[in-house]
Amino acid sequence: MSTVRLFTNCLWRSMAFGLLSGAIFGGAYGLITGLALGLILGLSFGAGIGFAVGLINGLLVGLLIRLWLGSQHRLEAHARVVTAIGSGLGLLGTLTLLTMLLTPPDQITAWPTNLERWMVFYAAIPMLIASVVGWKTNEAIVDWYLFEAD
Repeated sequence: MSTVRLFTNCLWRSMAFGLLSGAIFGGAYGLITGLALGLILGLSFGAGIGFAVGLINGLLVGLLIRLWLGSQHRLEAHARVVTAIGSGLGLLGTLTLLTMLLTPPDQITAWPTNLERWMVFYAAIPMLIASVVGWKTNEAIVDWYLFEAD
């Protein structure tokens, strides 16, 4: 399989899953926490973050597949490891991005305040949702690759 085809498929699948799941889950989470305004903000914020994380995830999973799954030896076992690595790094990226967006540079302190603790908890639920969606997205990409590699 060509590198262009691999990256094209990894990117569009990951960005589409990220955009749709970010909008759906972000809108639902916003609706629960803030009614109509929360729905609008959740949809837009979730879609934007989902698209950005999907782009990074697609590049990462495409790179891992190209570097690690090139040979047919133990392809199935290696594919699951690629899924786990991609999902774990996606969760780390989401955590980093949310931390940067939610914490202004002039308010970073050594000891978190009650507001900062609340914000970490408030951000934990979307990160868990994002990690599950990322895991499923990576499984779908790896399954597609295994199907195409045969």
